[in-house]
This record gives sequence, C-alpha cells and structure tokens, in this order.
Amino acid sequence: MVKKQIDIGALQALVEQGQEAAQLKNSLKAQVEKVQKAQQQLSVQLEALSSLLQEGKKMGGRGRPKGKAGKGAKESHPKPNSAPENLCKVMSSDRPMQIEEIAKKTSLSTGTVKQYLHKYDCFYSAGRGKGYLYRHSSSAGQLTGATGMELGQKTARRGSKKVTKKTKKSAGK
Repeated sequence: MVKKQIDIGALQALVEQGQEAAQLKNSLKAQVEKVQKAQQQLSVQLEALSSLLQEGKKMGGRGRPKGKAGKGAKESHPKPNSAPENLCKVMSSDRPMQIEEIAKKTSLSTGTVKQYLHKYDCFYSAGRGKGYLYRHSSSAGQLTGATGMELGQKTARRGSKKVTKKTKKSAGK
C-alpha cells in the first residue's frame, strides 16, 4: 500500500483562496444588486419622461391645446379673478353691449376692452354694429343671448334657392 502525504501548507493556501473567492462572489452580488436598482430607477424616470413628452405632444408643444395655432389663437375663457373675468360679469346680460358701454362699466379703456374681446372665444359679436355678447358655456348649442343668426339660421338661408321665373318654368316642364 502506498501512502500519500498531504501538504498542510498547500491545503491552507487552497482554503484561503476559497475564502477569497467567496468574498469576491459576495461583493459581485452586491454590485449586481446596485446595478439592478439603478436600472429600475432609470426605467421609472424614462417612463415619466416619455409620458411628459406625450403630454407635450397633446398640448401642442408649449402648453397650448393641440388644435390652437401659435400667436393668433384665442383662449376659451379668462382665468378667475382677472381683469377679463370682469368683462364676463358685466356682459352676463342677454342684451348686446357696445365697446364704450363695456369700458365705462368695467373702468377699462376701450382699447383694452377690444383686446380682451378678441382674445377670448367666450366673447362674440352679435352682428355688425350690434355689440358684443358673452357665451357662458363653450358648447355650441348653449349660447346665451344668441340670436337666430348665431344658432345656424344664416346657413340654412344660404342653402335655399331663390324662386325666379326661370326656376318656375323649369319646374313646370
């Protein structure tokens, strides 16, 4: 029988190498966990950024609704407790008001009143020289103080043909 001798120094070196490998494995595990957490945080931030970009596209890029044009676009209604909001309060009656009358009641200049009337969609003309009205709601069917012309009768009249002698003769044939 052959006897083998075990080298204790070599065995002790192997054990030390094993311990070092275990320590390296644990530190690598910790680093992998840190990287995974960072990836999760980045994905959350990426989702938030993409949702902000989508919202920006819906709003038309600069905080305006998409359907509105740039500088010439009208806002739907003035902000609460602002000077144009006072026009809404003054013009809440059903009768059209002239610019001078609105300016006197709001104590604003006529130029400022004109600017506000043209800046917001809730103010509209009652007809040439008849004055201006205030639309309480932005929906088309709920105009307050609207005359028949604003409610669509004007377009209905355009579509009807004028009866003349020629049209009577051609209809009789």
